[in-house]
Amino acid sequence: MGQAGIELLYSAMTGGQNAGPIAFEIVEAGRGERREQIASWVQQLTPEGLGALLYLLVSKPRAFEVEEPGRGRSAGNSQHFNAQEALDFQQIAIANCLGWIVEGVTMNVYGPLCRFSRETPTPSQYLFTKAVVRMTANGQPPHDYPASAYQNHKSDLDEFMERVSGLINDRVIESKNDYHRFVAGLGTEICAG
Repeated sequence: MGQAGIELLYSAMTGGQNAGPIAFEIVEAGRGERREQIASWVQQLTPEGLGALLYLLVSKPRAFEVEEPGRGRSAGNSQHFNAQEALDFQQIAIANCLGWIVEGVTMNVYGPLCRFSRETPTPSQYLFTKAVVRMTANGQPPHDYPASAYQNHKSDLDEFMERVSGLINDRVIESKNDYHRFVAGLGTEICAG
């Protein structure tokens, strides 16, 4: 994903109700040859960027379509997804993003290999916790409930990940299990201040 791709992704993220297509791109990039690029991009996000991305990914799932690679709309090759499929993509994308942050710890992205700790948090724990506090459209901490932002937004994430699309998708079940494992290591309120 080059600079133009990143700018396009950021523009799409900040443009409103694009959670499904963004989640689709994160999921597709994560399973193909672009995995290393998307993982690195997520690992390097600021708390504001990651917070805005998570905020987008927990937004209401909506039906969407994506163009297949090729000649564009004139070829008529589009994939259509309903709201239930969008929910699945959004949940998988959230788990992927958190997984890449955890992976960043083992790959020394955030400094020398270290262990998750509640007493002496790692840079990845600070990134996650500060991002959760900043789960707003603009990636800034909320002014009307700063003391409880972490708990409120973490609850939003947890509730979103518990939603059920009604579709049978083993990747979603696996992603939900991964999410709980990742959050158990990353989440620590000591970093929220």
